[in-house]
Amino acid sequence: MNLWMVRNQMADKYIMESPFEGERVRRKTDTEATISQLNALGLIKGMHSLDIGCASGAVTLEMAKIAYPAKVIGIDRSEERINEARTLAEKKKAKNVEFVTGDVYKLPFAKNKFAFLWNRFLFEYLKKPINALEEMKRIAKEGGYVVTGDLDGNSLFHYPIDSNLGKGLYNVTRFLSEFGFDAFVGRKLFHYYQTAGFSKITPYLMQHHLIAGTPSIAEIENWTEKTRTIRKNFGSIYPDKEELEFVLLGLEKLIKDPNTFTYSALIFMKGEKA
Repeated sequence: MNLWMVRNQMADKYIMESPFEGERVRRKTDTEATISQLNALGLIKGMHSLDIGCASGAVTLEMAKIAYPAKVIGIDRSEERINEARTLAEKKKAKNVEFVTGDVYKLPFAKNKFAFLWNRFLFEYLKKPINALEEMKRIAKEGGYVVTGDLDGNSLFHYPIDSNLGKGLYNVTRFLSEFGFDAFVGRKLFHYYQTAGFSKITPYLMQHHLIAGTPSIAEIENWTEKTRTIRKNFGSIYPDKEELEFVLLGLEKLIKDPNTFTYSALIFMKGEKA
């Protein structure tokens, strides 16, 4: 099967899908950082809110605590993720949450419904980001906020790094871009918000990946699961299989090396609907 055929088959698929993806996302969610971000970006008590691409529901539950007693809805196109989120909500005895399946390009809600719409680590996988933003704007109330947070330089910035491994990482990133993954989407969000016609746009720059010295077990597990999924989903179609394996093994080793400094920027954009 050639690359064109595979690209078409995966056109609407989440490229990091695996049987362990829900658990990986839940484990890597930093609750303290999430709460800080939600507070900084304007979520307050009483805001009827939507968490778009909610995955495990871990962030949705934190939103519900802040916005209580207003309802917070989590939406994801994966029925499996939604079932996991509902299970988590039941376990946590959350009362003001609801989870639904749906498409980001056709959200199943009436216009002017939500005071606060949130998505994080979603746009790096979207093939039509401006269309998604316009749909979010449609269902936002007048004066409501649409907040998008995503990475810039996802998985790419490490030092010291072997030059061949550095080139290989960029090659793999370019290959994944053929399937809709954008490692540099963070820097593009301001333009997307302008194009979608938001009246007030406020940028925020924060750190995300930051490993200096010995990484935690959770960080090692997260990166290992990432490389495992890429190997499984793309190993058979990557043009240079030896290069892919060199890069994935090299990345795993790099993350574990206490002499490595690894980081990526997290950029948020907050748009207000006029």
